[in-house]
Amino acid sequence: MEQVRSVMVEVGGDWVRVQLTDGRFLSILKSEFKPSGTGLAPDFSKPRLVDHGFAIGLGEYEASTDSLTKMSYASVKQTATTHTKTAKGAKIVIREYNDCTFDIIDDDGQLIHYHVSLVTVLAVVKND
Repeated sequence: MEQVRSVMVEVGGDWVRVQLTDGRFLSILKSEFKPSGTGLAPDFSKPRLVDHGFAIGLGEYEASTDSLTKMSYASVKQTATTHTKTAKGAKIVIREYNDCTFDIIDDDGQLIHYHVSLVTVLAVVKND
């Protein structure tokens, strides 16, 4: 099985977006890119591909494609907005995720990739 690599990196607003060879798009908050152990910080004005796509560079700062997928999950959690309403003894929880990538394992164990602009998850919780 071929290892997934980055094929495109772009920076805009608060986000770094990366397209992978398997078709996924990752949206990562700039705040997820922490300075390296030597104090080297990312330079978002200089995005580039490094090591044949196994990493991206932001100036002299580098992040592996593998680490980017983990950072993308953290970004999904950070961009979630939760609204809670109570009506007739039940609590309604609405959670919205903006511009993010989800990886979901289906009932057959297959990995499915989704990139969406907006997802709304609705849960109704009955109060005891």
